[in-house]
Amino acid sequence: MSGVGFVAEASRAKIRQPYLRTESTVDRFALMQRLGHALLHRRVVLVQALAGYGKSCSVSRALDELPGATVKLWISLDEADTVSSVVECLVLALEPSDVPWRNDPASWPAQLAPPDGRSLRSHAATFMNALAALDASRVVLVFDDLHRVADPAVFHFMELLVEQLTERWTLVFCSRTKPPFSLARVAASGEMEVFREPELSFSADEARQLCRDLPAETAGAIWTLAGGWPAGIRLAMNAGAGSAKPLLAGMVGSAIFEFLIAEVIDTLPEELRRFLLQLAVLPEVSPWLAEALTENPNAPQLLDQIERQALFVADVGGAERVLKFHELFRESLNRRLMTEPGLDRRALLRRAAELEQDAQRRIAHWLEAHAWPEAAAALAAFAPEALSRGQADQAQQLLSRFPVPVRETLPALQFVAALLALERWDWAAIAPLMKKASLAWRAEGDSERAADADSYIAVALAGLGDVPAARARLAETDNDDAPDSAARQIRLALARSWLHLAEGELGRVHEPLGLTVGTLESHDAPAFLWKLAQPLPAFIGLPGTKAPLLRWIQGALRRTDSEPSPLHGMALVIRSWLAFRAGDRDGAWTVYDDARGECAWLHDPAALSFQLDLLKAQLLAADRRSSDLAAHLTQMLVSADRADRSRHRRAARGLALYLGCRAAHQAGERTLALQLGRELLKNAVQYVGWIHLEALHGIRAICAGAEGDSRMAFTHWQAQVALETSTDLFGQSAEARLNAAALALERADGPYAEALVSPVLLRCRQDDEPALMLLAPQPVLARIFEHTWSAAVHDQLEPFARRFSSTEQDQTSSAPSPTPSPGGAKPENDSRRPAVLAAGLSKRELEVLVRIAKGESNKHIARYLDLSPFTVKRHVGNILTKLDLGSRGQASAWYRDQQAAE
Repeated sequence: MSGVGFVAEASRAKIRQPYLRTESTVDRFALMQRLGHALLHRRVVLVQALAGYGKSCSVSRALDELPGATVKLWISLDEADTVSSVVECLVLALEPSDVPWRNDPASWPAQLAPPDGRSLRSHAATFMNALAALDASRVVLVFDDLHRVADPAVFHFMELLVEQLTERWTLVFCSRTKPPFSLARVAASGEMEVFREPELSFSADEARQLCRDLPAETAGAIWTLAGGWPAGIRLAMNAGAGSAKPLLAGMVGSAIFEFLIAEVIDTLPEELRRFLLQLAVLPEVSPWLAEALTENPNAPQLLDQIERQALFVADVGGAERVLKFHELFRESLNRRLMTEPGLDRRALLRRAAELEQDAQRRIAHWLEAHAWPEAAAALAAFAPEALSRGQADQAQQLLSRFPVPVRETLPALQFVAALLALERWDWAAIAPLMKKASLAWRAEGDSERAADADSYIAVALAGLGDVPAARARLAETDNDDAPDSAARQIRLALARSWLHLAEGELGRVHEPLGLTVGTLESHDAPAFLWKLAQPLPAFIGLPGTKAPLLRWIQGALRRTDSEPSPLHGMALVIRSWLAFRAGDRDGAWTVYDDARGECAWLHDPAALSFQLDLLKAQLLAADRRSSDLAAHLTQMLVSADRADRSRHRRAARGLALYLGCRAAHQAGERTLALQLGRELLKNAVQYVGWIHLEALHGIRAICAGAEGDSRMAFTHWQAQVALETSTDLFGQSAEARLNAAALALERADGPYAEALVSPVLLRCRQDDEPALMLLAPQPVLARIFEHTWSAAVHDQLEPFARRFSSTEQDQTSSAPSPTPSPGGAKPENDSRRPAVLAAGLSKRELEVLVRIAKGESNKHIARYLDLSPFTVKRHVGNILTKLDLGSRGQASAWYRDQQAAE
């Protein structure tokens, strides 16, 4: 999920403030005055009372009476809510307010995965800071029906909101029960006001006003019997002007449901009564849905009648009328539905599920109907796209709602559990789950889904590094007659490409890679399959991989529609690598900057952030920015140690040491290269990943050279060259040949040096990869360029000597570039002002800043500059980060100050 592009219609309904007609004629001046004052002057307002005390109604009316400048937000909660869904609703509700997000707000819930509370607090701070920076004098955020929430993480989120949001925010919690998080600190500071049953009860005058069509003595009797309970007063009034069975004061629990059934529901006209019973299975109802579910052509007229009779209904619709029943009334209807002849509640829920367009509500209907197979199938269909949008917690929450015995027997649920493990890269958990699902589907005769599950097993075993088991699994698939779906083909080809890499068959990686991309293209595969099949950066530079890599980039970018996402960011990473290898360092830095901006916007997802770090290390090394590289590699190792699983930590640290040692050597940081190389060699066996022990001759050569042992360095570089067909990762073959050639020249062995250099030059020319020459340190290149070669080699070297020796001196400074220009040079005829240049704003960011200073909203800026709203949001976030400002208003003031200073 990125931005609000995937927001479900269900979320839009949850942020609509209810319009409650049943109380519209009762003047509750005292309550509204006190409640309105609390909404404007308290950080927390708790409205806690039993059912039927008008909590939602009172808060909604008080909101309507607040000053127009107040930002008013409403979120209706339910038992299916997770932090993702709550944040999704909050972001959607805030969309018109142009919150100055520094990161994609939709990416924040995924950060709940680490169990470390300090980590969660750190991630939450970024989100809360953006909320606090909203340009508004007052923001009132209402969480209605808090008692319905089941996910503890949501309560943790509420607690963080209370703790971190500023005094300009008022948080309102409407609940039947005490919130399960601490409000003691805010209460002790005098910043909280509480409204309970005594404050919400009707006075005698209010009861008489509601019952004004009844005799005064009857109205008084009703108020006395109901004890001021708003729902009880209305029930007694509707039950026949007080002539029905007397209500006990404060009556709740089963008695109220019995009363509602006997004195309200069963007294309605038959058509209306059965119509209401059928609608009881829906949380909200629109005219078309009511007609489709009940098959009653009079549905619109009956809905009108329900509203006219004030049958405990609120209008929460937007352009289309959408009605929502009061919880008490809906529960009473459901209780009556259980015993109604001719109506089957589970059958109605099944029909509601078939009609429902929103995937999560559809699954919820199946679950409530105890239709486990249908619910499981719907969840299995929902999960892949949900995971690609960052909604893992919502998929997990839906999975947890199945009874444990059902989860253990239905293959679709084991399949979903395995997908959730794949999202965490928990390779060890995937294979057993998918194997169990496959066996169950095969026993049911569903060979297609069984084969689909089997294909994940091969990927999991390859990801786990169990090459023999993965090869055996692939051999089984070669000999079976299982249906060969596009998704299965993609996963099997993906596993084969990983295994070729793991086994050192580098010349064969392009075969399954080409098949993967071709299948993705020919079947117009959805985004989640493009994400699953994303190539490893280690594929770059391997024989025959450039064409399929370019096609994968193009396809991935089309599937993401330029919207920030991990898939889009990874496509930019590979594009930047290819630009670098093609010798376009400026272009590589430009694409890197775009990808880094997306990564920050997405709240630095671990996989994308790590790949960007590896790329940056190579670009810094090629630019010979040694001090910047040293600081960057140190930070990379710190980040690698923060991975949430030990296996991931080992893999990340091993790869950081492997490429970091090489990058430091290329940049001339011999001491750092030695330090990193020694650690890698000391712990090489425990580091997992695509690092082969035989690929470490180059690391040994770097360490030997740093220690002054050129003879041993030469020996190891030669050994690396001898293994180049199986170890040429990230250009290591060219690196080894160039370094060995320089040492051969020291030994006056020109013919051998020429034999080493010639294949590199040929590859640079044929594969259009001139940057391979930059994989050697500057002294090595200088020695090679200065040597007198044969005419053939001299002619091939001459363009590289002119290109690289003339620019190297310009790239040695470790100071950061004062502009976003990737090459470090100021663009000619740059029209940006000095302060803007110093801040590092790009021309596009300056254009956005100018529009912000004019007071334009994100939507207007997007329309004016012909950009997507997501892109504008990202530019706003970058502007605030670069200028170190907290809000759009501060950015506007900063720009005006710069204009005044000129």
